[in-house]
Amino acid sequence: MSVAWHAAAAVLLFAALRLATGGLWRSFVVAALFVVHPAERAGGGLAAERSMVLGGFFFALTLLLWAGYVRRPAWGATSRRSGPRARLTAKPVLVTVPFVLLLLDAWPLCRLSVNGLPPWVPGAGRLRRAVLEKIPFFAVAAVSCLVTLAVQRQGGAVQSLATVPLRARLGNAPVAYWLYLKKIFWPTDLAILYPHPGTSLPAGRAVIAGLLLAAVTAALFAAARRKPWLAAGWLWFTGTLVPMIGLVQVADQALADRYAYLPAIGVFLLLVWLAADVAAEARHRGLLLGAAAGAAILALVP
Repeated sequence: MSVAWHAAAAVLLFAALRLATGGLWRSFVVAALFVVHPAERAGGGLAAERSMVLGGFFFALTLLLWAGYVRRPAWGATSRRSGPRARLTAKPVLVTVPFVLLLLDAWPLCRLSVNGLPPWVPGAGRLRRAVLEKIPFFAVAAVSCLVTLAVQRQGGAVQSLATVPLRARLGNAPVAYWLYLKKIFWPTDLAILYPHPGTSLPAGRAVIAGLLLAAVTAALFAAARRKPWLAAGWLWFTGTLVPMIGLVQVADQALADRYAYLPAIGVFLLLVWLAADVAAEARHRGLLLGAAAGAAILALVP
């Protein structure tokens, strides 16, 4: 059942990206990487994580409905409000979806910019309208956050500041981002549990990780004027990880492979569009890109 839900989520993801970006093969490669990557399979590998693949299905369905609402209002407007309610009953960590929809509004849907400006320079009126139309989504997400936090507290899963101090949480967060990236690029030594380092994490390591994270973010935003998918993919990755990065510490793990289930899509998107851009001037670029994508997918197949 988990494999079926995961496969269905990949099909919907391909359809959503295809409709939103217009890129057939690039959307296909992103969806294929989503299917075979070990970090993605971790989301459906545990019976207790059936909610993860269910959430992935409704996440992709919501993206497809939103892209349809923008690209084809005739069929998209009738169903765009059903997706957020369904996905939040499947997996509460999907509270970031309203922000993902805003991200898609910037790129590739280009609903925010005016007068030929880059996607990351939105017009005030368009940005205001884009936020206002998502107020129901934000309201549902806020209620889901409160309910989930209350349930986790009642179950004793939420760690107190006495157990995991705030400085330990803030220090682990940037380090965890880089560990997630490492596992996306080099998915080895995967485990069910990665214990939280607590106060034993060196402060220098946390500071360096945070500075590098800020530097990469600034560099990608600087390049986004010409290549907006750089910032879009990076914000997809960093933004959708926020609920699982440990600022509200649940249980005793520093990170979890299954938490990268949806955030990794942003990295795949960034890499695939980057590869297509680099190969744009190459001879036989279709053959080269096809061979590279095929090699990457085969390397990830178990």
